[in-house]
Amino acid sequence: MEYVIVEFPEAREVMVDGQTQGVNLSGQEFRVLMVEEGLHEVSLGGNPNYIPRSQKIVVDGTSPINPLRVRFEKVEKVA
Repeated sequence: MEYVIVEFPEAREVMVDGQTQGVNLSGQEFRVLMVEEGLHEVSLGGNPNYIPRSQKIVVDGTSPINPLRVRFEKVEKVA
């Protein structure tokens, strides 16, 4: 099992390969999500006010204390 943190300033469902993996925030803290090792596509649920729309990531060699961080930026309008 591998570990990922998805950083976005609002609580959102995290989609990995089109499947819900949980919410990115718990209170004010980012949650560590578990995923299988390998190549994945990550996106957020809800309002599409973020960029990039999705990210392809390779997850390997992570741990609960050293997860892979995936960042999405909040934007006012998506072009």
